[in-house]
Amino acid sequence: MKRILLVVMLIFGMTVGIRAEDLPLNWLSSYADALTQAKKEGKAVLMEFSGSDWNLQSQFLDKSLLSSVPFKNYASKNLVLLKVDFPRNQAQSPDQKEINDKLAKDFGVPGFPTIVLVDPQGRKIAEWDSVEIPCDPKAFLEALQKFKLPPVNP
Repeated sequence: MKRILLVVMLIFGMTVGIRAEDLPLNWLSSYADALTQAKKEGKAVLMEFSGSDWNLQSQFLDKSLLSSVPFKNYASKNLVLLKVDFPRNQAQSPDQKEINDKLAKDFGVPGFPTIVLVDPQGRKIAEWDSVEIPCDPKAFLEALQKFKLPPVNP
């Protein structure tokens, strides 16, 4: 009887200990896949143009906003996420580099980091460059509301 109780307590404890904010977000690397998922789920695509391994502003954005609990909670339910990365110290296939270069050109990305929000058809809704991005999660989520995205649940 004690063993059964112990097993039940362990299972319950493991389930309670897992929170949505502890789980990683699903960042896609394919623009086509992101649009397909956005159409299927009726969501906007948030594209982060980043120099993840060399650009200090990109690294700060990741730590202060994109890894924050409020952003993760909102994004996991309401956005399709696409990372368009331009690493200097990590390997990237020539095909991926070419695709990312084309996306940056097509969306007129001025530098890193830049966030571009598009609808499921790929039409630009909004853009924030490195100076304009509110790194405070609450301020960024409020900025998203201007574009009639699903409301932020407290």
